[in-house]
Amino acid sequence: MAKNYKYKYSNPFNLDGMDKSKDSIHSLPFWIGFVILLSLSLLFGIVFLIDGWLPTALTINDEAKYPDSFITDRAVQDLKYLTDLGPKITGSYENEQIVVDFLSVHIQTIIAEAHSSQFIEYDIQEATGSYYLDDATGFVNIYDKVQNIVVKVHGQNNESSHSILLNSHFDSVPISPGASDDGINVVSMLEILRKLAKSNKRLEQNVIFLFNGAEETPLQAAHGFIAHHKWANESKYIINLEACGSGGKIVLFQTGPDAPWLVKYYSKVPHPSGNVVGEEIFQSGLIPSDTDFRLFRDFGNMVGADFAFVKDGYRYHTAYDSFDNIPSGSYQHVGDNILAYVKSLANAPEVTEKERSLGKMVYFDIFGLSMITYSARTALILNLVTAAISLGVFILALLVFRVKIDGETFRYIGITTAAILASWIIAAIFVLILAVVLDLLGKTMSWYANPWIIFGLYVVPTFALSGCLLYFTSHKFINFQSFSLNVRGQIQIHLVRLIWTIILVIGTLCGVRSVYVIMIPVLFNSIFFLLLHVFRLQHAIGIWLIVHAASLFVPILYLLQQVVLLYSFFIPITGRMGAQVNPELLIGFSVLFFVIVGASHLTVLTNLLRKAKFYYIILASVFLLCLGLLFTPFAFPYSGNESSPKPQRHWIMHTQRQFYLDSGELSRTESGFFLLNMDRNSPDILKSTVRELENAKSLDDDCDQYPLCALPLIHAKIAKKIHFSEWIPASDPEFPSNETLTFKVTSQEQISYTKVKFNIEVSGPDKLIFYFTPRSNINVLSTSLSKEMKPSKIAFQHRPVYIFLYQRGKNDGTSVSFDVIVNKPPAQQGAVLDIAVSARYVHQNRIQKTAAFLGFLVEFPQWTHITPWVAAYQSHVLSSGSRV
Repeated sequence: MAKNYKYKYSNPFNLDGMDKSKDSIHSLPFWIGFVILLSLSLLFGIVFLIDGWLPTALTINDEAKYPDSFITDRAVQDLKYLTDLGPKITGSYENEQIVVDFLSVHIQTIIAEAHSSQFIEYDIQEATGSYYLDDATGFVNIYDKVQNIVVKVHGQNNESSHSILLNSHFDSVPISPGASDDGINVVSMLEILRKLAKSNKRLEQNVIFLFNGAEETPLQAAHGFIAHHKWANESKYIINLEACGSGGKIVLFQTGPDAPWLVKYYSKVPHPSGNVVGEEIFQSGLIPSDTDFRLFRDFGNMVGADFAFVKDGYRYHTAYDSFDNIPSGSYQHVGDNILAYVKSLANAPEVTEKERSLGKMVYFDIFGLSMITYSARTALILNLVTAAISLGVFILALLVFRVKIDGETFRYIGITTAAILASWIIAAIFVLILAVVLDLLGKTMSWYANPWIIFGLYVVPTFALSGCLLYFTSHKFINFQSFSLNVRGQIQIHLVRLIWTIILVIGTLCGVRSVYVIMIPVLFNSIFFLLLHVFRLQHAIGIWLIVHAASLFVPILYLLQQVVLLYSFFIPITGRMGAQVNPELLIGFSVLFFVIVGASHLTVLTNLLRKAKFYYIILASVFLLCLGLLFTPFAFPYSGNESSPKPQRHWIMHTQRQFYLDSGELSRTESGFFLLNMDRNSPDILKSTVRELENAKSLDDDCDQYPLCALPLIHAKIAKKIHFSEWIPASDPEFPSNETLTFKVTSQEQISYTKVKFNIEVSGPDKLIFYFTPRSNINVLSTSLSKEMKPSKIAFQHRPVYIFLYQRGKNDGTSVSFDVIVNKPPAQQGAVLDIAVSARYVHQNRIQKTAAFLGFLVEFPQWTHITPWVAAYQSHVLSSGSRV
């Protein structure tokens, strides 16, 4: 062993058995650990309050003083009218007539009152078309006479072929009045249009306002515009306004592709909000949502920015998304930002440049006060320079401490590094076990209505465990007896930073822009310790601790900002991810990441504590207390409190299923309640109150015999959730007499030696879904339903399944006629194609719920939110030479 180093082995269970003669003056009382946790909690509270700050709303009385500013008053009045209409479903009278008239009158008034220098055009589009939406399921989306209201504010060059497109949608989902999704953005666009129209100076480029009437169907009217409207070709840049929450700030969560200058201009708006972390999470597919932005990007080759309200996502797509829950500051936030952004882009020279800068951007706001932006190339340089500084500071520290570089030193560094990583692994194993055990015990999602439980359940034990082995390398197993405890503590801090430095380099080389979250603490810690060593303060008792704490203040403050944003957005989403996902794993491992990124630098300080056993005992007690609360009513996952709802969601369809033979004979008919399980606790948590669940029937046989288990899809995206759903036998539903689902093969024609053409007529409501499943050796060549003929990503018995979603907008008919051409071997006779049709009746004022259905719905407790529909499903077999 080297002369200056002595390693000591001792009983690891004797926490206070070390030689304290040299270390006691450098150690800290155990209560300092709680001061650290309380300080973090206080910072979290401060960040939470800052996150709620919104700009002061301007009234009509303020307009004389601020003539060019967004006026919230008018937007509020407009939204009140729209939400009073209730749900505005595509195909409904409210959506296709009342809202269209409302917007038309407002727009015509704005045009009439516009400044004489402005030239504004207005158009109502009825769009019919189809396209293949390549999502997790893959389906053909068909729309018939959906409506768009389009307004063009001409720029200085009337012949400009570069227009800025501003988009929001005025339709809503069934049940919801759609105040935030997407009413606030619609009325904000009206006010922005008014301000541009009143201006005495034209912008450089055209600005096109698209009020689209079929987004929830999904994403149909956006395609109708980009594929068929006369102004589509000139629309090059998209600003899309959406919502997956209610109120709060509108957040930039997606940009591009490859248009870094878009973020540069957004960073200059009055209240910038957004970060690239949200963009990378959203584009990973983890979030069960999509926006019109995708349509404009994929089908219109457009670049732009996607914005959304994300706070209080419990209200999203529910009856709780109402007018009263949107603060006036939210209107002002979206109005100020988007008005400024539209003006900036419309006057930006990059709009008309043929060779624009390409690449991606790193961007993040600082509490909505300003935004930091830099290119991915700059990020590469910055991150690698930060890594070099971090390594240099570590080498400097070894020199300053006069550490002899020999085998024993490498052994100490290796064991300490292993202890750090092993502690993180122990914390990860703990999170994994806890998440699985809670799921098995039926105690998942306790934090859904009570986010504070996350602190005791995951934050506290992760904080304790992520540095547990490091404590023993400081005090028990191996001690650098030639150096004081504070020197050993500083070396550990350097090693923690070096581990994150390696992760930073790997993430950077893999192109992950979100690694700036890691870069910030590494950079700050490196700089502060560089100053510490330059001024030779590393041996001053307590000084280095103050410097270290100071180096973490800004990174942790920023990290907490990300935590507030992520969890306010992500926790409500777990209520609609489906029963197939264990959300405890998602929450637990996200906590693990944030705690280790922020607290791994702090756990070194807890290794300096005297009588640390009391610190760990109290932390364990906090965890056990929170764990015990899971078995009490205090940790119930849901709440029906209208002022702060946290409901469990349920989509329920009273469904009739009918199965026909190729002869046209009805072979089986049955009815029941189709209950789609939207989260992990459904339906088990309901079994004590909803008695009908005892009669739930397995659908395994139907899943083996029919595509998608012979159930009506609400949306193609929920296809993977069907196997986690319930079928409860019940009496027949009632259908509107003029919209009863009927299926008829009107003719069959042998158009060639191998090709057969079937003509089909289907009558029913405005929402239909067709499933084509060809038999073995049969190919579906085409259908007049759509020019798109691409199978979904869901196969059945090794046979392709074609899914067609059909939506009618202006309801001037109840039938759909189409043909299907199949190719078959000449000798093959009999069944060639299975066709299933599902019909959904979603307009509450058109459907009559039976007494049995109402009785079933009333059993659901007050803390649930139900979307009740009526549906019909028919399965048919087409055979060569079959009946007509």
